[in-house]
Amino acid sequence: MLKAIYLFPVFLAIFVCGCVTTYTGSITKFPERTKFDPIPNAKLKLEPVGRRELISGVDDSITLKLTNIGRNTIRIEEWYMKEVDNFIVYYQPWKPGTTAPDPLAWEVIYPVTLDRPKRYPLDMSPGVSVLVRFGLPFVDGLKVTPGKERRFFLRATLSLRTVKAESEIFAISVL
Repeated sequence: MLKAIYLFPVFLAIFVCGCVTTYTGSITKFPERTKFDPIPNAKLKLEPVGRRELISGVDDSITLKLTNIGRNTIRIEEWYMKEVDNFIVYYQPWKPGTTAPDPLAWEVIYPVTLDRPKRYPLDMSPGVSVLVRFGLPFVDGLKVTPGKERRFFLRATLSLRTVKAESEIFAISVL
């Protein structure tokens, strides 16, 4: 018992001193780039994949697929870490009796970027794809009569300046 009394302060000192860590190094800050060079000969394909029937009143989304269809590996240094910020989606209601969208009636969902959005380079080898789920806020507040559907035309583009890609016009239905 006497040994335990003498060892208790030693263990207490080891425990208290062992839990404290002091970092004396310096943190390296890299300057944030604001200008990016265009990527020559970049061939990208942007298309919707997955389901096209969404549920009204729910925060629903579509999936966009960006594929490098070129023969060379490309590096997109302008790529945002928050991947939905790399896209702009245009939409409009599909009016009864029409077969194509009105070129002047597009509404736009712009990316919601911060003042200084974080970026991370995206390397894409030939044939490599990136899948991004893009939320459609207009579906959340949409009211649809039970048993009916509302249809919309959509198209998506990249919001980047160094590379360009645009999807073809596609349709979704909201149940």
